[in-house]
Amino acid sequence: MPPTPTVATALLLAACASTPPITLPPATPITAGEFPGATALVQGLSPPQNETKWFAGETILYALRLEKCTTVRRWLVRLTLLESEVDTTRGGVSSMTMRMDDGNAVTLVSPKLPVRVEVWDENGAAQGDSRVLVPVGFLRHSFLDACEWQRQPKLDESGRIGVCGAHAALISFLGILQDDDLLAGILWQVVDKPSLWSVVTGFGVALRLEAGLARAKTVEDVGLPGWSRPAVQFPLLLKLNDRHALDATITATDPWMPLGLCGGIVEVEATRPSDGSVRFTARLLAARTPEAGASMGADGRR
Repeated sequence: MPPTPTVATALLLAACASTPPITLPPATPITAGEFPGATALVQGLSPPQNETKWFAGETILYALRLEKCTTVRRWLVRLTLLESEVDTTRGGVSSMTMRMDDGNAVTLVSPKLPVRVEVWDENGAAQGDSRVLVPVGFLRHSFLDACEWQRQPKLDESGRIGVCGAHAALISFLGILQDDDLLAGILWQVVDKPSLWSVVTGFGVALRLEAGLARAKTVEDVGLPGWSRPAVQFPLLLKLNDRHALDATITATDPWMPLGLCGGIVEVEATRPSDGSVRFTARLLAARTPEAGASMGADGRR
């Protein structure tokens, strides 16, 4: 079993400008033809809406591809919001405190809602099904706004909240993968894992995310039919116990519905630092919002 970060894991978020440049090897774009089972699960995209409410039944579909040397494996992942009201008896609120390089600390609070995670192979054969609690409020923070803030010479309180909010959105999104056993096993195959000695002496796994928001590039077209919102692409570096463990590039747009459940993240490309032939790609294929449903504000109030 791979070492898995726990609740006690120290999560350190550096100032984004300190992130070293990351140049991933050229990727082969994911195509619909690789995933014939996708059309039976979710199709198309609901019209973009700048909505702060959550609706039970919101659905996101991703295509996943894992390349290791000459071996390629593929999966389909469907995320569905099960409820729109917070149940405080089941750990309904999440709090996250982050300290930046300038010494300022930011605390963010979010409601947690249950999300169903279903995994199929590329042909639509069921592989797994789980239920995870997701701090959905963090996913409302905009990566586009955070990139603009990070380019400023000095951050005020709004800028610090914006930048830390983007990190919280990343953590929440990656947490969905981490909390599902099958998806966690896929993701850990790309990560350079810390040594056993590092785990033992450090009493676990200390995880550090460094997002290069200041070096974001504008993306003119994210390849989603009917979606004309602006987008950005920026590097992400993961360290485990101070060891360089993963290089990634994130492509994200506005976290408007129907992309609220994924924080607007359209694509993730990641490689293992010690072996560029090991590569993971997650690509958004479809996203739908129900016509009507129970809803709540992003702050957890009706």
